[in-house]
Amino acid sequence: MAFSPRRQHYDFAHRLLPKLLADSPDRVLDILAGDQGEAFLEQMWRFAADGVPEDERIATKPVRHVRHLGMGQLAVVLALPAPAAVTEAHLVAIVAARPKVTRYFTLEHGMEIPADTARTVCCEWTEGKHVNFGSGPAPDVGAFLDWIEAHVSPRQ
Repeated sequence: MAFSPRRQHYDFAHRLLPKLLADSPDRVLDILAGDQGEAFLEQMWRFAADGVPEDERIATKPVRHVRHLGMGQLAVVLALPAPAAVTEAHLVAIVAARPKVTRYFTLEHGMEIPADTARTVCCEWTEGKHVNFGSGPAPDVGAFLDWIEAHVSPRQ
């Protein structure tokens, strides 16, 4: 497993989506959760590849899952192409308890050092900061959403 993330993969999960959500959270969530979600997702994946050499682009696109959580929250989870490096995300989750707040979580690939064994790391982008919650669950949509519900209290 590499230690340098691929640019398209990293930029999509750690730069592009957090910026879009910071600028227009309700609009982005409405698009991703609606009929245009797949087309928007494909467009953003291609946009993240701009400037990336053709032979380094990732053809496989993220897969969208829309779920309703407890307490009236809506979650859009994106399963990204399999990580090839530390900090690349397995999954990202956009969770909203509208109209109050939209939160953006990542389930990232990590490594235990010095054992050099793979693990996942749960993180959140909030107010331009990357918050690390430590080890996370298996890279599975249901397990990730269960982790979010169990470990993160809703913000008012």
